[in-house]
This record gives sequence, C-alpha cells and structure tokens, in this order.
Amino acid sequence: IRSWTHPNNEKNKKNKKKQWIHTIRTEYRRTSYQENNGAALRMSFDEDVVLKDISSLTWKQALDPSIPVPKDKIFEFPLGILEVKLAFETFEQIDTLELPQWIYAMIDSGFIIQIDKFSKYCSGVAIMNIGKISCVPS
Repeated sequence: IRSWTHPNNEKNKKNKKKQWIHTIRTEYRRTSYQENNGAALRMSFDEDVVLKDISSLTWKQALDPSIPVPKDKIFEFPLGILEVKLAFETFEQIDTLELPQWIYAMIDSGFIIQIDKFSKYCSGVAIMNIGKISCVPS
C-alpha cells in the first residue's frame, strides 16, 4: 500500500493530471467454485456486498478499509451475486456455449435472476448518486 499511496508514485501523478477521483469501494465475501477436472466452468458467489462512497476520503484513506465511512454513505446490497464463467478457446465458440442445466433449473425456479453485464461498481455509483444521474444501470 505504501508505494501506491506515495505522492511520487506514477499512478498518483497520472490520477492528479487527469483529475480522477476515487468514488466507490466495494467490499464483499467471495466463494469460488471450479470443476475438479479443469476450468471449463468456474463460478463465484459474492455475498455481504457493501458499497461505500469514499469520495470524501484522501487517496491513502480510500485504500485503507479500516477508515470509517459515514453510515449515510454506505449501501448494503440486499442480494448475493452468482457469476458463472465458461471457458472458450476461440471467439467463434462464444455463441455455442451452454450453461449447465442446473443453472437453468435455478432460473426457472426463481432462485436466481439472469442479468447480463452486471457491475457492482456501476451499481454503487448509481445508488450513491441517484439524484444526479439521468439513467441507472440495467
């Protein structure tokens, strides 16, 4: 962390030059699964997802999760996030990839909802700036 927060760090110089600001910290507990015979199917399940508006913190504080954030700048995401990743060797294979049947069974039963291109970060930015934005991630 020390090298990332040093004022002469190359990344910090670029951030100051472009005037980028840190906005959201996403914290969660992740459990990962992978088939024992390879990585053709990998999954991660994120739970206890907490989105924190850290825009009022310094760069150094933003990198330290022990620095408290005001309660009105914290959103506890009410759902778990299951991400299923299928391996492929060429882009031509993408259209032929099939999710396992048990995933479709979970969707059909209502246990999970399929959402394409979900982003915890984009959702956090939208939630923390709901009065300032004209559209929300879908």
